Amino acid sequence: GPSYRGTVVTVHGSGFLNKETLSCRFDDTIVPATWWSNSKVSCRAPSGPPRLMLFEVSNNAKDFTTSGLTYWRQPDASVHKIVPERGLVTGQTAVFVRGSNFV
Repeated sequence: GPSYRGTVVTVHGSGFLNKETLSCRFDDTIVPATWWSNSKVSCRAPSGPPRLMLFEVSNNAKDFTTSGLTYWRQPDASVHKIVPERGLVTGQTAVFVRGSNFV
């Protein structure tokens, strides 16, 4: 997800409990998780510089899974130029976007 703001990460698995201590861990950062079902939770990734982070889930904020999953916090996308700057009011104009870090 983008590095400048937290991306909501959805996790599918099993055994998730609807408890206040349900949480996700991105490296050493623990964040609260939202319970959707015993097989689905979501959490917001912490913002920060681009990098690969280990990702795990816990029902009690202490004992985390050992899945070895990773989360890639990617560089922010940047638009440098849009061509053309104007188009037909009816649409149907091809637009080209030049920039960096598009996914």
